[in-house]
Amino acid sequence: MKLSIVVPTLGRKKELAELLESLAQLPQEYIEVIIVDQNAIGFLDDVLAKTSIDQLQHCHVHFTGAARARNWGFRFTTGDVVNFCDDDANVVPELYTIVKTVFANDKALGMATFKVVDPVFNLPCMVSFANTNCTVSRDNFNTITIEFAQFWRRSVFEKLHGYDETLGIGVYYGADEGQDIVIRAIEQSIKMEYFNQILFFHPQKYEAPIKRYYQYARGTGRVLYLHGNKLYVVKKQCIFLVKSFVGFFIYMLWRPNTSLRYGARFSGFIVGFFNSIFGRYLVKD
Repeated sequence: MKLSIVVPTLGRKKELAELLESLAQLPQEYIEVIIVDQNAIGFLDDVLAKTSIDQLQHCHVHFTGAARARNWGFRFTTGDVVNFCDDDANVVPELYTIVKTVFANDKALGMATFKVVDPVFNLPCMVSFANTNCTVSRDNFNTITIEFAQFWRRSVFEKLHGYDETLGIGVYYGADEGQDIVIRAIEQSIKMEYFNQILFFHPQKYEAPIKRYYQYARGTGRVLYLHGNKLYVVKKQCIFLVKSFVGFFIYMLWRPNTSLRYGARFSGFIVGFFNSIFGRYLVKD
């Protein structure tokens, strides 16, 4: 099995260098790495010059947007299985062996996803993740997987037409492209499995700017617009909205910053949903 790893990157040198160092520990004859560089020309020259990865392609682009960059990088992949790694993550040395095994053991498997933890606190990162292996389903799609921990069988990713480029970091609707593609896969009865093994380390951004919560939540609101005809999606998004609303008032008196983050989530969700209805902010660079 050949594994392709696409890495969109913008504004990071140290983190990318550490990721490439961890990828260099994988069996080089079976992996390829595609860097989709959204920086100024020459920004990454010193980082890329030091890598020992054998099969590495450097694609410089003149646009921003993580989802669009992933789709762009996919054009250059040749692997049987494809992953779209964040540029500030690190991988474990056993990654290739584990991924190869799960796909070899299940020919019907369309996507495998794994646990991500914060390297400092050793806690689940971004979502809660399950403590046992399980099938990705309507009941858990929003709590056990994030986009850079997903490994897609090439034919399945092509069938799904990649990520929705109106979603994700770098565009107005700033998150949840991973949820969107998983929902579309569920609707097409594609088999997806979660494995309770740590393959990625990624820092948890506990003190992210309030603006970022607002931008991310606009993407969550757009996912409701895109999939509002599916009851299980409406249920999950309503829980997100209610938790944001309640959290804003609960923390208002003694944890004002936390309150503001919940308020940003609530307002971002509403704005993202209604701007999607009116077709705003969809133009790509």
